[in-house]
Amino acid sequence: MTTVLYGPNVVAKQLLKSLSTQVEFASTTGGGEFEGKAVLNLQELAKKKHEVKQIIICSMFVDEIYHSLIDAGIELEKIFFYNPVNDQILDVASNLIAPIDEDDILYAIFDLSVHAAGFDADMFTICAECERQRQGKKYLQFVIVPKATSQDVQTVQNNHSKDELQWRLDHINIPYFKGLKSTIGVTQLAYREQVVQYQGTSVFPLDYSKDKTFKKISLPQLTEYKNAGFNLKVIEPNPLATDLIDKFCQSQSAGKPIVTLTMREYDSQSKRNNSKAPWRDFFNQLEARGFFPIIVRDTFKSTTPIGYGLDKYDCLPMASFDLTMRMALYQKAYVNFSVSCGPSSLFYYLKSCYSVAMIEYDEDVFTTSEEIFKKSGFEKGKQPIFAELGKQFIYWGFDDLASIEDAFAHFENNKIEG
Repeated sequence: MTTVLYGPNVVAKQLLKSLSTQVEFASTTGGGEFEGKAVLNLQELAKKKHEVKQIIICSMFVDEIYHSLIDAGIELEKIFFYNPVNDQILDVASNLIAPIDEDDILYAIFDLSVHAAGFDADMFTICAECERQRQGKKYLQFVIVPKATSQDVQTVQNNHSKDELQWRLDHINIPYFKGLKSTIGVTQLAYREQVVQYQGTSVFPLDYSKDKTFKKISLPQLTEYKNAGFNLKVIEPNPLATDLIDKFCQSQSAGKPIVTLTMREYDSQSKRNNSKAPWRDFFNQLEARGFFPIIVRDTFKSTTPIGYGLDKYDCLPMASFDLTMRMALYQKAYVNFSVSCGPSSLFYYLKSCYSVAMIEYDEDVFTTSEEIFKKSGFEKGKQPIFAELGKQFIYWGFDDLASIEDAFAHFENNKIEG
């Protein structure tokens, strides 16, 4: 039985060096010689198909050649292609992309006139996935609708500057959306009126209209889905990110259990920021006990010195900049610590994650007031509906050393495996 390289070119020459089997060459039109052998055309190849063990496509036009081979009567299981980048021969059958029926898509409309860019979109993302499941759709496509309009009306650039808004969309929202395995695309519109192309399709929120004021998707909607039996643990890192984190841990932590600290280091509302000296002292204790501490710093501080004796601990900047790496690290860790901050929302929606969030009401800062915490699902004496018992712990108190030690002891005594 013969192996046929389809496409007499430099790629075929590269592959030929690693093959020890009998080889022939073919192309669509055939003719001439390659490496001292006659080049078959498609019709000649089809006549010899019973003598052929496999056909390896050595061209970037894999789709066109694959369809031509099928039309010529070549069996699918005999068709392969060579990926010169990874130096791999792959079978076509295992790598076919199924066609997408638009009726299988739920369009999740993320409107920036209602939702702020950043981690505040966590509940919108999870509710969109729950609604997809409720409707029995296969896929989600997120559509980001800007405040800008094509009408003769000016809108105000509030919350974030234009550059910061785009940064947040690119580095927080879009990776967050893609943390759902059902997400097949994210579209960012140029102006509001472009959303009309989705009229007549299945959309979320169900009552969405570019001209109609609607409520932000938040805790009430999330609670409805949770009470209806939907699983909220639906975020997963890209497998490549998981592999990178695994390799980092193998080479750096030497099998020691990882304890992370997600830092809040904002210049605004700085009273909410982490203490540093207590975490240094706590990490020194953990290191002596055989743990491997990792600090995930605030993105915009991650390129500056951390100080307070915390420099000795790995800060893993790639997890500060890349949300998928952050997801993978959180899933890998023995436990993840944080104070009240945006990235800690991932703790509650990753498929597997252990965490301790240290929070406390503080009426001096409106975002940590009792009213805002309750609206976000955090209330003293109650388990948040999105926190899994035995995995995600809420410790009410500021991050002084005694409280950190107490929180860790409580975690270890009450952690549920699995």
